Amino acid sequence: MSAHYGQALARSLDRAMSSTGHTLRTLADATGVTHSTISRVANGRVMPDLGTIARLEAAFGFQLWPGPAALPPSPSL
Repeated sequence: MSAHYGQALARSLDRAMSSTGHTLRTLADATGVTHSTISRVANGRVMPDLGTIARLEAAFGFQLWPGPAALPPSPSL
């Protein structure tokens, strides 16, 4: 389950960076999160803590966390 959330968060972060023109360095400067951590999140290698997600979302001004939409479909009963 966490892999689905990690992948969805990575896609959201990638789209947010593309749409706002942020690079790893400019986003790191804006958030106080290291560029290497942002890179690992964007590549789906790590699941960030809530503080990191909050800093990233504050920098963009919108939600990155995918919520229940990232869950895989449940099998029909």
